[in-house]
Amino acid sequence: MNKAVLGVDVGGTNIQIGLVAETGEIVKSKKYRMNSNSQAEAVAAIIDSIDDFVKSADKLKAIGIGLVGHINPETGVWKSAINIPISKPVPLAQLVSEKTKVPVCLDNDVNAATLAEMKWGIGKQTSNFIYVNVGTGIAMGIVENAKLIRGIANYAGEVGHMYIGQLKEGFGDGYLETICSGGGMVKQALVGINAYPDSILASYHQDGSLHSSTIFQAAQNGDHLAAIIAGQAIKGLEIGSTNIVNLFNPEHLVFGGGVFNHQSLLEKVRQHIKKNALPVSRNSLKSISITTLNHNDIGLLGAASIALMNEELS
Repeated sequence: MNKAVLGVDVGGTNIQIGLVAETGEIVKSKKYRMNSNSQAEAVAAIIDSIDDFVKSADKLKAIGIGLVGHINPETGVWKSAINIPISKPVPLAQLVSEKTKVPVCLDNDVNAATLAEMKWGIGKQTSNFIYVNVGTGIAMGIVENAKLIRGIANYAGEVGHMYIGQLKEGFGDGYLETICSGGGMVKQALVGINAYPDSILASYHQDGSLHSSTIFQAAQNGDHLAAIIAGQAIKGLEIGSTNIVNLFNPEHLVFGGGVFNHQSLLEKVRQHIKKNALPVSRNSLKSISITTLNHNDIGLLGAASIALMNEELS
């Protein structure tokens, strides 16, 4: 094992930590529970989880942490987040480094996943691509000439807040994320159950199995509420993806996240882009694909790639 680092993928429910080799092999990993009750408890959960994992690990070269929200990678400060209650800046890199005595770097989780794509995924074929993560939320990473485009405040790529319009019979508010993300689809279902109390989605909610995948499956089985939600999610992704292609003119468009577990969804997006994108953007787009990286591990690989990238620059 040439060079191994620790990757830490922080989500609203779990913290996944793993030792990752330079080849992208996850040598060992472990999941911990996240505590999102307050900012102090969330930060403590991250630090304590890392401390526990490090005790059983060999000497580490670096630690990379992927986080939701607004991050300043240069200062190592977690500035804010929505689904985790970070309302005041947290010098997380400093706090973890003081605890572990290991260099620590941070980045936004979708930026991190895009770095993993650069190192182990589509980046092995091209230096110009866009990675769109459609999971609990929606965001994207933009790579131009092998460089991640970050924006002036490291906040570029928040495409989930693109307004695509209120769709017929829909329960979302017209924004890409509220219509098409897994979290958005579930929220729509919870609202829609009031109007469609006989929907199978009500049972899914009661037994804890209400997810984007079960909504798509229920739609295929003829459930009316599920068909409304799935239909507008598909239409929203078609529109949003075409807007992305027209706006950024990427060479490759890559999707990740739990919502894109369905090949049929990818094909619908392909066909819509082929029909509706501007000719120059459409003709210069070489591929539309789902990431080859395991969507369950891409957050961890992304966190590790933050550390590996900083190791290479140091």
